[in-house]
Amino acid sequence: MSKQKLQLPLFDARILNPLVRYLDRHGVNSDSYLSERRIPRETLLAGGWIAKKQAYDLIRDVVTREHCPEIVFEAYEDFCFDDLGPIAIAVSSCRTVKEALEVTTRLGGSAFEGNEYFLQIEGKTAWLSYRERKHISEGQDWINDMTLAAYRRMINLLVDPEWLPEKVLIQGAGSLRHVLEPIREPFGMKKADLP
Repeated sequence: MSKQKLQLPLFDARILNPLVRYLDRHGVNSDSYLSERRIPRETLLAGGWIAKKQAYDLIRDVVTREHCPEIVFEAYEDFCFDDLGPIAIAVSSCRTVKEALEVTTRLGGSAFEGNEYFLQIEGKTAWLSYRERKHISEGQDWINDMTLAAYRRMINLLVDPEWLPEKVLIQGAGSLRHVLEPIREPFGMKKADLP
């Protein structure tokens, strides 16, 4: 009988802070969501590791119970560099946006185990790609939203508060259950711009 190594992908809990702040601002009991998933609030504030499944299930719970599929896009309008933990320190030492994106793509796989980030430059166009090979939870689609929203806000904070991507390409989503509608508003996109 061969022994199978148990792998529990980890997730830097600080990136959940914008969602928790959003819930608190809107009078929602975020502590009940956190305690149900056994995530101490202190871990979000001070930084620490939680299982990816905890984070993904937390986001799914919030989206479904609050009946608000666009809540992640709304919450991450409040994203700030501190929500990246140690990645923020590395980004702050970058001299260019390209360097900052390269740093976050390189370090993102460490902070969010199992995730892969890629940056490809084609002339004046930069393609930032994100992939997660293993299905963790039904909350994964909203984690994809969180990644998209956090990167957009990072560029807003680094370069231009009004910057919006010209194109967003979403491939392989389990379902496009919510992506097409809510993405328009925060990303300034028209129906023709979407896949």
